[in-house]
Amino acid sequence: MTSYFDDHNISEPKKRKEKFSNPDTDFFLNYQYEEEEARTEAPFDFTQNAISLASVFEALRDNNRIRENSEQQTILDNLVTQLLDEAYSNAKGNPPASKRFISNLPTVKVTDKIKENSCSICVENFKTEEKVYKLPCFHYFHASCIVPWLKLHNTCPICRSEYETDDPEYEKKRKAKLFPQDDSEEEWDPFYG
Repeated sequence: MTSYFDDHNISEPKKRKEKFSNPDTDFFLNYQYEEEEARTEAPFDFTQNAISLASVFEALRDNNRIRENSEQQTILDNLVTQLLDEAYSNAKGNPPASKRFISNLPTVKVTDKIKENSCSICVENFKTEEKVYKLPCFHYFHASCIVPWLKLHNTCPICRSEYETDDPEYEKKRKAKLFPQDDSEEEWDPFYG
């Protein structure tokens, strides 16, 4: 028996490449920092890691629970867009948060007030006895969600508050923005006699 395509003398269509819906998250979920590991690590490949993280967020975005919540859908859309823009552009985005900042993030106990909220990254509600990190901007995240983000960016994924980084040049610029030098002595004052 011949196939439909052979009968009609046409070639079989090529299968469409399926969307990668189950990305490899091992890099992002291994958030324990080892000093010995850091000394022997290969150079950080930002582009590949940003693309991988974007695919993780895309898979989350396709979740039915997220589709029903437009605010969370918008947040994930923005995260995916920003990650892909940074990965494919030559411009350098924010550097990763410092390893010291990540390791010193405060863990908070899940209270009834916190339990009402959900992690903005994975969109799952917080559960009692779960490890939840609180950023200085008072946004809460699961440890397995926020640490991978901070390994790529020194900002809160919601409000974009900036935190310390190990990049001395960027840190110098960041501190200059936070504490501008005031040259007010040179300004003219009409009330000065």
